[in-house]
Amino acid sequence: MRRIAAAVFASMLGFSALAQDAGRADDFGGWGDIQLSKNLGGGFYTSLRAEYRCKNGWSDLDFWYLRPTLGYRFTDWLSAGVCYDYKQYRDEVKHCGLAFVTGTAEHVLGAGLNISL
Repeated sequence: MRRIAAAVFASMLGFSALAQDAGRADDFGGWGDIQLSKNLGGGFYTSLRAEYRCKNGWSDLDFWYLRPTLGYRFTDWLSAGVCYDYKQYRDEVKHCGLAFVTGTAEHVLGAGLNISL
């Protein structure tokens, strides 16, 4: 199991390097987010995430978004839910609804490993 997890992690590093290389060489900025969560009882929870990205030496706001979420925690390691994204770019607004299932295997590698569908 550890070898499989290590292989998955190594393959993800390659995709991350490709994504970094695809950006502009002069794009220096920042990315930040904050998330607030609240357990509602009976396995239900809600959260609100806000995120932003600045570029061009922190002088331009590239985009920001809000994501309210409602989820249900089946066990300590399995949860599912729905969320909505409101994403504001400079010249357009995008809306997206998402459904997700997330499993967490914390004891496999001694650190958290999240698998989301």
